[in-house]
Amino acid sequence: MADFNLGNHPNLYAGGNEIGNFIPSFPFTLSGLGANEVDMSIISDTFHCPVLDGNAGVSNAGRYFNINPMLANVAEQQLLAEYGKVFFYHWEAIDPATMLGVAQGYIMPECDQNVVAGTAQVNTGLSVTVPNIPMPVSSDLYYHQSTDIDPFNTAPISSLELFLEHLTYVFEDTFMYNGTQYFVRAETSPGLSTSLTLSRF
Repeated sequence: MADFNLGNHPNLYAGGNEIGNFIPSFPFTLSGLGANEVDMSIISDTFHCPVLDGNAGVSNAGRYFNINPMLANVAEQQLLAEYGKVFFYHWEAIDPATMLGVAQGYIMPECDQNVVAGTAQVNTGLSVTVPNIPMPVSSDLYYHQSTDIDPFNTAPISSLELFLEHLTYVFEDTFMYNGTQYFVRAETSPGLSTSLTLSRF
């Protein structure tokens, strides 16, 4: 893991927070033109979190979470690829005829720390400031911990994966535009792929 004292991660660990800081990726586009639903999955067979070049093992036409090198240097991007995760998405709906934004919001995959079968979620005691509309809000961070017992030390198996408390953001958002209702959804499959869906009904 990163050594805070070496100065190799000036953006990710600015402020001395051991869990790191949120680093945004460049945006990507889902187009609903000509179809009622559009899905896009982002998955890697090489990295824990697909933030490096799509030719390095990321499927789905080379899609990955492309990060501005001004916001995260090479060492930080490598650390994110190995240990990072996507906490939430900011979405914006743009009318292709006018190129004007018509709706926006934040979503994250659903994870309820109170009702996940076979797991016990442990509050880290840390709160983080997350963006929101119209103003930032504070959210607690939890560790994901399995209730299965490790036979070698008779303690619960812990992945130490961090996630935001339930309903920091919704996992499905809706908006109306020109008489049509649209849905935006984020979910993570058991195979650890991230799926983003834009649909209209």
